[in-house]
Amino acid sequence: MSLNEICELGVIGLTSLGQSLAAHHAIKKRRVCVYDYDDPSFAPQVIKEFRTSIEQDDDINDDDDPALSTTRPSRCMVPSNSIKEFATIISTPRKIIIFGTHDDDKKFDDIWNEL
Repeated sequence: MSLNEICELGVIGLTSLGQSLAAHHAIKKRRVCVYDYDDPSFAPQVIKEFRTSIEQDDDINDDDDPALSTTRPSRCMVPSNSIKEFATIISTPRKIIIFGTHDDDKKFDDIWNEL
């Protein structure tokens, strides 16, 4: 799967709620781009854990049809290393949900201004 493929939804802030929302959409085979503002290195870890937990339930064999491998739920969650990369991966109009600002207006403003 190419990271250049467009995602339908973006989730910033990988709190437990952010992770659950991203996993829900990925399981429904909607491509989701995830980014953690506080620790960008956290996104790949979350995706690895998601893939490990879901791949045992994937009933598609890549050998059967390679074209189907991109629609596996375990491949529908895509990490992003920066806000700029995050914004370019999401289809327009962009659907972005931000978690974890906890009434911190400056943090939200910083994220918003970078988008």
